[in-house]
Amino acid sequence: MMNKKGVSELITTLILVGVVLVGIGLVWFVIKPIIESGTKTIDYNARCIEIDVKPTGLVCTLGTPYTCDVDLERKTGTGDSKFDGVALVFSDTSDTSGLTQTDPIYKPITLAILGSDTIVDITATDLIFNPDKVEVAVYFNKEAGGKYVCSGTNSYTNA
Repeated sequence: MMNKKGVSELITTLILVGVVLVGIGLVWFVIKPIIESGTKTIDYNARCIEIDVKPTGLVCTLGTPYTCDVDLERKTGTGDSKFDGVALVFSDTSDTSGLTQTDPIYKPITLAILGSDTIVDITATDLIFNPDKVEVAVYFNKEAGGKYVCSGTNSYTNA
């Protein structure tokens, strides 16, 4: 007679269930960070839609570099739609070379809904020209560091 040795059906089933659970855990470990980063971007985009900050004035004084004051007005938002500041980009539209500042200047500001404020004494080494236009975008500080700048910008040009 032959001795038949093998693995029982119960042990085989338990091994298969264990392999499937480990596989699901590995896939979740890879997919979870991708899903979480996507939801944070969607959250920032939704918050950007709620907030509308517009520049209403620009005054720059001669110097090296130039010093500028920017008047801002917040148009919309809900009670909990807070942001951390504004990103400012200056340019000179009257110059035929079209000088534009290369990097945004980040200024923290708290602006109530339907409120207004002036950011004064904005200086940067990039402001080596007399700007007559400013573009403003709202930004949020990310939890992991860095800034999330909203894609929508509002601009003001001196007449």
